[in-house]
Amino acid sequence: MGHYLMRPSLGTPPVDIHLIADTGSDLIWTQCLPCDNCYTQSNPMFDPHRSSTYTPLSCTSPLCHVLDDPSARACPFCNYTYAYASTSVTRGVLSKEKLSFNDAVSFDGVVFGCGHNDTGSFNDREMGIMGLGGGPLSLVSQLGSSFGLNNGLDGAVSTPLVPKEDKTYYYVTLKGISVGPTYLPFNARGSISEGNMFIDSGTPPTILPQDLYDRVVGEVRRQVTSMKPIEDDPELGAQLCYRTEKNIDGPNLKAHFEGGDVELGPIQTFVPPKDGVFCFGMTNTSSEVGVYGNFAQSNYLIGRATYSSHYDKNLDEISPTVVPEDVIQAAHSDKYWAPHPQTGVFGPPTDHISPSTTARGGDRSFYSAPTAGAGTTSVLEEKAWFRHTGLEDLEKPHFLP
Repeated sequence: MGHYLMRPSLGTPPVDIHLIADTGSDLIWTQCLPCDNCYTQSNPMFDPHRSSTYTPLSCTSPLCHVLDDPSARACPFCNYTYAYASTSVTRGVLSKEKLSFNDAVSFDGVVFGCGHNDTGSFNDREMGIMGLGGGPLSLVSQLGSSFGLNNGLDGAVSTPLVPKEDKTYYYVTLKGISVGPTYLPFNARGSISEGNMFIDSGTPPTILPQDLYDRVVGEVRRQVTSMKPIEDDPELGAQLCYRTEKNIDGPNLKAHFEGGDVELGPIQTFVPPKDGVFCFGMTNTSSEVGVYGNFAQSNYLIGRATYSSHYDKNLDEISPTVVPEDVIQAAHSDKYWAPHPQTGVFGPPTDHISPSTTARGGDRSFYSAPTAGAGTTSVLEEKAWFRHTGLEDLEKPHFLP
């Protein structure tokens, strides 16, 4: 299916679980016993009755209503239903449990879904999903203050994250794509909307708006001159595919994000659906917003960093510096961001605005950290960063079309 799995441990004693790493959703969940209407998995399901640290959430818990799910009102426990664009659905009880990584680091009271009724296109090695989005129940939000960067962002390309009403997705702005030397703008009409793509590790192919997809595929087809596309295999549908035992020898693509470019070789753009065949690893959508999928993320470290931009009103310059994660998680950092009145850089507002104002989407004052200079203010800006691992590009395993 083209998914990447994480292997944390859950409960006491710890039980290994293999979860799909998904930056496009928030809920952490795994299949739990009893599970009468669940998909088949090869490893044993998590049994909450055998864990001394398992606690089901009450229907009266504030956390129970974070998902805004009507089924959560069924007491005494916090029932949930969580659905995905792929039509997969998990239903169960929202709970708290001890979560561990590599038997070295553990966290108590992590909120997760104990799924008792789960359906979808999962294989038998996938025991659930690790939600890594920006919403309040994701692993990133629950444990964010516990992690940080050790070696900075040397060699990384960064692009601003664009805040939108839906806090789950990591929106970025793609200006265009180059196929070899040919540059193709995101929109043939020339206009580009901020936040026109989001980064999703849970979606294998990169999904482009129809117009851009047609132009990119057409240019790739034009530049691959050493072989002819497959046109007589109904299993492949309308995909651009070639018969070859080894991956396509070019062309290289380049994703032009706001602020930086990401190189994409054939290992990131062509995938083998079956023996002797490689297909272009992108697809199309009628939506104006695309998805930067995990094929394109292969062999890249991708993360989120928050910068403090020191703005000098006299010099009219901005100088960014990376902010430690513990500062990001401080009281002045919240999900509802607004543009700085001088710089236009997005950052967190002050924390004295009333919740009712937030709910209405009203004006929110911008937080400026105190600085030594009278004419200087500091603002926070979130960015996504990409850094190649430096490892040899390895061929991907076969995936179903």
